[in-house]
Amino acid sequence: MEGVAFFFSLVGSFLPLALIVGVVIALQRGRSGEGDAGASVQRVLIYGFLAVVVVLVATGVDDLVSRIIEKLEGEDPSAPAWAAARVLVGGGALLLLIRMMRRRFATQPGEQSTLAWVFYQGVMELVSLGVLIVAWVFFLQGIIGDSGFEPKYLVTLAVWGFTWNYHVSLGNRVVNAEPVRSPFTLLAASFAGLIGLVVSVGALVSNLFLWIYESVTGTDYWGADIEVVRDVLPFLVVFGAVWVWYWLRQSVPAEHSTFRHAFVLIVGVLGGLGTMVGVAAAMLWSLGHWFLVEEEVSAAEFFTVWMVLLAVMLVAGLVWRYHRSLLPPTAGRERSEVDRSYDYLALWVGLTTMAVGVGMLFFSLLRLLTPVPVGDERVLADFVIAAFTGLLVGGLVWRNFWTSVQARSKDAIEVRSTVRRIFLYSVFGISALVALVDLLVLVTMVFSAVFDQEFGRQALWHVHPPLALVLTAGVVAGYHLLILRADKEVSDAFKPTSEPETLSKAEETLPAYDFDTVAAAVAQSSGGQLKLVQSLEGLKLEESEING
Repeated sequence: MEGVAFFFSLVGSFLPLALIVGVVIALQRGRSGEGDAGASVQRVLIYGFLAVVVVLVATGVDDLVSRIIEKLEGEDPSAPAWAAARVLVGGGALLLLIRMMRRRFATQPGEQSTLAWVFYQGVMELVSLGVLIVAWVFFLQGIIGDSGFEPKYLVTLAVWGFTWNYHVSLGNRVVNAEPVRSPFTLLAASFAGLIGLVVSVGALVSNLFLWIYESVTGTDYWGADIEVVRDVLPFLVVFGAVWVWYWLRQSVPAEHSTFRHAFVLIVGVLGGLGTMVGVAAAMLWSLGHWFLVEEEVSAAEFFTVWMVLLAVMLVAGLVWRYHRSLLPPTAGRERSEVDRSYDYLALWVGLTTMAVGVGMLFFSLLRLLTPVPVGDERVLADFVIAAFTGLLVGGLVWRNFWTSVQARSKDAIEVRSTVRRIFLYSVFGISALVALVDLLVLVTMVFSAVFDQEFGRQALWHVHPPLALVLTAGVVAGYHLLILRADKEVSDAFKPTSEPETLSKAEETLPAYDFDTVAAAVAQSSGGQLKLVQSLEGLKLEESEING
């Protein structure tokens, strides 16, 4: 048994490496058309080993220098044996690897454009950036906040700052007229900076709104003060710098690309709009819940939470509006797939919110019409509030964009567009799948209750969730199936009804002519001795009767 356990643990250890190698080989074939599996495996092993060595050396130097500083300050740190071993052994291996890489790049410049090297460069740049972010936050907190300054953060900043800068320089190299750095690296760092910046700004705006609200109302539920600003400011500075460096200075000035459009649409537009819609629904639901359920909560306490929600909605609106402005302008040009992507992503947000409302409405109706089991009670207030909130907020968003989209539904180009077809088929497929799965769950529950002879009020009460989901998914799938059929009719109407007549090569090259004009010219030029005659074989010259 121990041997079997060891075997499976060994397989489990090598499985991630095998998966990585397989992905690299597949992508390498698709990228360059090369199928040399041996070379791909060799690159993965070498660059993977290089990454491990770089991390060992960087952490070893950081740890060793920090312990030396602690010793100089009069402290008594533990012996730096592990740190010294990492520096000594890892440093020797790193020097050998660097020498080998330089020789390879000198003889094979295209090696820097291989997927394995691009992956290594991107991963190490992002890893060192992550360590730098944490170190800078702690360093600034020691200066701005009250946590106290520690010199070891300077060591971490120096070591990992050098590591990050070196890998950035590797990514800035241009090979085969393209930079080594992958756009995914820029977008991943931009995403990290954006998330940290948004959270930091949201925290500051929330604190500001709460401070103003508590000053006006004289309450002190959250205790907004300057200490929150001191705690948040390091995050704001660090993540703001990352976002400015990677997004504003590198990603935005670059040419429009599919990756950048996808980032703007999914992260900025969809994320911002989805957050706004979700917060608006939460605000309306909490208002209805306060009026109908928790009436004992004071207005001052209730609207304290609204200050936070308003701050989140404001920041999300800024994110959505900014990324919306980065999309290509629509004036003076035809509608593009990017324009359609924006409309259908917004539609997805509205449709999802509205579907939640429809599901809550079905659930409430089922709870209202079904007899209450003994020992239970009919609690409908929160579900009804959620239903009307989802229908109101989601319906407004969905109607706004759906009306705009359907105004072009008679255009064959619009109904044949890839984005529209992906949206409609995805909504129909997901809805149909949800309906099928929940129908299976529903039938299983009914059969279990019948076979166990427990089919009564309690059993009916338990089938409300899957039945509500089946009804909701069925409505959504049915409606979009009708839209798909209508689009097919529009698309078929613009197809040619018959094959166009094909001309012979001679007919395509010959210019059009007037037979009478040509015949008169022939007779005049021949002095009336020849005439031009049309026959089944074509045009012929014959002697005229006068000449005959």
